[in-house]
Amino acid sequence: MWIVGLVAVGVLLEGCGAAYTKQDFIARADAICTTTVRATRLIAPPSFGHAGPEQLRALSGYTAKVLPLVQDEANRLRGLPRPQGGAAADKTTLTGFLGAFTALVGDYENLQTAASQADAPGVARA
Repeated sequence: MWIVGLVAVGVLLEGCGAAYTKQDFIARADAICTTTVRATRLIAPPSFGHAGPEQLRALSGYTAKVLPLVQDEANRLRGLPRPQGGAAADKTTLTGFLGAFTALVGDYENLQTAASQADAPGVARA
């Protein structure tokens, strides 16, 4: 019975504007990343036992499945509320992380485009 009371107090505090902390942000971000990693691991990686164009087709099929997961992860991370207050260095780090993650999504998009067009030099650049 005391668990129900504890949960009720927690819900009440959250509804009353309890501070959203750095630890809260990290916990939510970790959950998002863990979900994406698990989903990605369910996708069979491409087999590179074939030559040239067949390798690119295999890579294209794989990245076509992974790319939406990475895009969703980036959107969900960007959508998290920012912690209240906090050090300027933490805000700078978070901004840098989100920027790097956005660049990573762009790299995946470039890789998918190049692989789907059988552009081996483009794949190498991506």
